[in-house]
Amino acid sequence: MRLGLRRDISRSATEAGEKASFIELFFDLVFVLAVTQVAHTVVVSLEKGETLLGLLEAAVLVLALWWVWVYTAWITNWLNPETAPVRGLLLVLMLVGLLMSTSIPEAFAGRGLIFALAYVTMQVGRSLFAAFAMARHNPDGASNLRRLALWFSLGGVFWIVGGVIADPWIRLGLWALAIAIDYGAASLRYRLPWFKESASNVWDLASAHLAERTALFMIIAFGEGILVTGSFFAEHEITPEGVTAFLAAITGTVLLWLVYFNRAERRGRKFMEESDESVEVARYSYTYVHVVLVVGVVLVAVSDELLLAHPLEGTGGYTPLLIYAAPAIYLVGNVWFKKSTGTFPLASHLVGILPLMALALLVPLLAPRSSPLLHAWVANALVLAVLIFEEVGVRRARARTGGRDEQPDELELEEPPEGDGAKE
Repeated sequence: MRLGLRRDISRSATEAGEKASFIELFFDLVFVLAVTQVAHTVVVSLEKGETLLGLLEAAVLVLALWWVWVYTAWITNWLNPETAPVRGLLLVLMLVGLLMSTSIPEAFAGRGLIFALAYVTMQVGRSLFAAFAMARHNPDGASNLRRLALWFSLGGVFWIVGGVIADPWIRLGLWALAIAIDYGAASLRYRLPWFKESASNVWDLASAHLAERTALFMIIAFGEGILVTGSFFAEHEITPEGVTAFLAAITGTVLLWLVYFNRAERRGRKFMEESDESVEVARYSYTYVHVVLVVGVVLVAVSDELLLAHPLEGTGGYTPLLIYAAPAIYLVGNVWFKKSTGTFPLASHLVGILPLMALALLVPLLAPRSSPLLHAWVANALVLAVLIFEEVGVRRARARTGGRDEQPDELELEEPPEGDGAKE
């Protein structure tokens, strides 16, 4: 007797379409809290003088949160979230995710085991549920998901052992190893010697759905910056420097939003939908590459909180470091995303990335206590320059192609070299 759901609840079999459902958006609310908790935890660590430890801990937490979220997005890309079993799954994941999110401030202290158990439960439990749901109707897909569950279980050993050990550096090392296993297993396609490897074409990918879900997570990450900025401004006395810092933070968020949503999101979605290897594009560009963008946005939220708390005089070199490094990381992620979706690397982005990186290195050494407000506006100006140069490049491309759609909006300041693989 074969185990599994009698009814095929896959997205393709139930004609679910490619739009995100309300239950998925409801599930995402947990990650609004999670991102907020991570950003505030970093600020607390920095104010305690634990700069390196705080940033490394935040990196592990963000990588873990993204991996939970993106694999849930993949499951709801395969299974119809409007069916009762998948709705039930998402509600259970939401409850466990809430436990994980609330434990973030003490994930490297008293609540480490709660965080670890919640993470492992979500990853393993979701994979086993999906394998059970697919067992009768997509045996190869179910086999893939059982392999996922085994790999997540292997990484889970290090998550749980790390959660038991009290020393924060040892816990960090074990959790970093667990993250390396989780991410590395995906790059190995979750191969195991006693499982037959299955091709990526066993999946029916809803490209528009996955692109929309990823864009919505970016909105969640940007929302953290707005939440931090608005809450801080509402709770503190209104001063000229406070208002100027508020405007700098909001302006920076808007500019970074434009960098992604003005062109990159639309071009990426179109490229994936038109690609003959859409599953591979989704696996690489929307699973791996986007984590760099998310890390950048979270660090921007951290720098905004530091800016609002001390707009005129920095309390240490980490403030200008984050003010410049966060948008630089974000722009690197944006270039990587565009390149991975058929775009020639944008010369316009170098206008921002190179000076931002240089300032991130030099200012903490030469002027660690200089005005964060000044640095915030300089960083905003550099991001604005990226947008302007990109727009100039697009218009030049349109002029060369007789006004056709900006295919590639990516040729902006220079033509690709002879033989380049950029997609026309």
